[in-house]
Amino acid sequence: MKTKIVHLVCSFPPYQGGMGNSTYEIVRNMNLENGAEVCVITPMYNKNIDQVNSGVNTVWVKPFFSIGNAAFLPQLVLELRKYDIIHLHYPFYGAEEFVLLAKILYGNKFRLFIHYHMDATAKGLKGLIFRVYQKICLPLILKKSEKVSCASKSYIEKSLIKKYFNKNKEKFYEIPFGVSSDKFKVKLNKKEPKRQIKKVLFVGGLDRAHYFKGLDVLIEVFSKLNNANARLLIVGDGDLRDNYEKKVCSKGLSKKVEFLGKIDNNKLPEIYSECDVFILPSINRCEAFGLVLLEAMASGLPVIASRLPGVDSVFMDGVEGHYVEPNNVQDLKYTIEKILNNDTLAKKMGENGRMLVEKKYSWEKVSKKFIELY
Repeated sequence: MKTKIVHLVCSFPPYQGGMGNSTYEIVRNMNLENGAEVCVITPMYNKNIDQVNSGVNTVWVKPFFSIGNAAFLPQLVLELRKYDIIHLHYPFYGAEEFVLLAKILYGNKFRLFIHYHMDATAKGLKGLIFRVYQKICLPLILKKSEKVSCASKSYIEKSLIKKYFNKNKEKFYEIPFGVSSDKFKVKLNKKEPKRQIKKVLFVGGLDRAHYFKGLDVLIEVFSKLNNANARLLIVGDGDLRDNYEKKVCSKGLSKKVEFLGKIDNNKLPEIYSECDVFILPSINRCEAFGLVLLEAMASGLPVIASRLPGVDSVFMDGVEGHYVEPNNVQDLKYTIEKILNNDTLAKKMGENGRMLVEKKYSWEKVSKKFIELY
C-alpha cells in the first residue's frame, strides 16, 4: 500500500511568498521510493487563480472565509484521513487548529510533522489573535507532532517557542531552504564593459503580509546615498505598492528607483544577473531565513541582509556579503556604498556566494533531508 504524504501550506505559487515557493520546491524535488505519493493542500483564495501544474500534485481547498493568508478550513478534519504523513507549514491560521483536531480524533492514523517557518507577530486585533493562538493552539500542536523541522535552529533559539525548544531539543531537525543553481546562474559575458550605473536589487512582497521586508528603510537609505550612479530596482507587488511609490516621489527619487512589479519566475534570473548587489533589509523576526538571498548568491551577487535570527545563518559576514543592524539607516547606507565602490570586493563576494550555494543549498539535498526525516 502506498504511503501518502501531504504538505499543508497557507499560500502557494503563483502567489509569490517564501513559504509557498519553498514548499513547492521541496515537494517537486522529492524522489520517493516504494511508490509513495506526495501532494500539497493549500487554500484557493481566488477561484480564478492560475494554478501551478509543474509536477506537483496540488489540492486547492476553498475556505469558508479568509483574512489575508489565514483560511478557515474545517473540511481538513475529514480530508486528512486519507494521508499517512502530514507536514504542516506553520504559521497557517485557520488550518492548524483543524489539523490538531484531526490528530486528536484519529490518533496514530497519521504521523504529524511541523515545519516552523517563523514567528507570527502583528499589532492591534490581529496581534491579539496571534497571541491567543500561540498560547492555546501552538503548544498543543507542537506536543502532538513527531518532529519539528526548521530552516535554522539559531532562529528557533530566539523565537516564540524557545522554551519548548530548550526542553525538547531532540525533537527539532534543521533543514535549510534551497535554490535552483541551474535556474539562477552567474552571467558570463567577459566582453561587457564596466557599468557606470550600479543596480541595487530588492525582491519581496509589497503587501501587508510582508510589511516586515523593510522596503521603507531601503528607500530612506537611497535618499541619503552618496553614489549618484546607484539605482534601486524593486521586484514585487501588493496593496502597499502605492504607499511605497508615494514615498519614492516625496523623496525626489523617481529617477533613481524603478518599480518592476510582479516578475514571472522564469524571467527573475535575468533581473538578478543585471544587478550589482542584493539587499534584504527586513526589520523583525517575521523574516526567518530569506530565500531571495540564495537566489542572489546563486546569481553571483554580493548580498546585504539584516542581522536577524535565522537570517544570520544563511551566509558568513564578510565572505559572501555583509550583515547590518535592522532598521539602521546609517549602517545600511555605509554597507551599500562599501560594496558599490569596490568592484573587486563585490566580485569576490559574488564568487563566494555561488560556491556556497553549490555546496549547501541545492533543492535536491533539501528534499532528501525531508525524506530522511520521515
